[in-house]
Amino acid sequence: MESPPSVALLTEQIGAVSIEVGQCAQRLSGLLADPESIPELLAAWSRETLERWPDLLLGAGAAIEDSSRCRLHWWQLGGNGLDVLLVDVDPGSMGYYDFTRSKWYKGPYQSHTSHLTGPYVDYLGTDRYVATMTAPILVGDDFHGVAGVDFDLSKFERRFLAASRGAAGHLALTNGEGRVIASDARGLTCGELLDDGELVSVVPTGTDEAWMLWELAD
Repeated sequence: MESPPSVALLTEQIGAVSIEVGQCAQRLSGLLADPESIPELLAAWSRETLERWPDLLLGAGAAIEDSSRCRLHWWQLGGNGLDVLLVDVDPGSMGYYDFTRSKWYKGPYQSHTSHLTGPYVDYLGTDRYVATMTAPILVGDDFHGVAGVDFDLSKFERRFLAASRGAAGHLALTNGEGRVIASDARGLTCGELLDDGELVSVVPTGTDEAWMLWELAD
């Protein structure tokens, strides 16, 4: 089955977002010698990226290691514009968020390639259902953190439902494990493991856990 043009456009846009994340990680690797310039670059990149894909993304930014600690620079696009995502990064605090243990950070650290994490509920960050795409910041073989974006899956689902209208059958977009990111099939919810379907295409995101589009069995 050929996916409807609107679904094909959506998957192309996912790939475009992935490319932008990888390019941001490469730019950051060249700025590590001048860390003072990084927050300004990241704020500009995050605003531009979030404003370009408002119906897909919730947040954007980077987590960068320096000589003393790993710093989180992450923004969300809210009703008042670009807002800094405030999380507790004090190791002595009861609410400490050690994001270096998160899959979105550990995946690129372990593989040195881009990584898709989710779907999951981001309890320690946004309290929203998200999928996070991250790319490693590398200097040679040395890992210095990640650049990434959060897909807002409530927005994403609405976009997918609109895009899949007119398809010959029901469709589902999953992560590489077969867990549903979005589907137009009644009763198939985000995060559920897909039982049966025929692979239509693999979204060319370059991640080590690809997004896959399925036509569902009757």
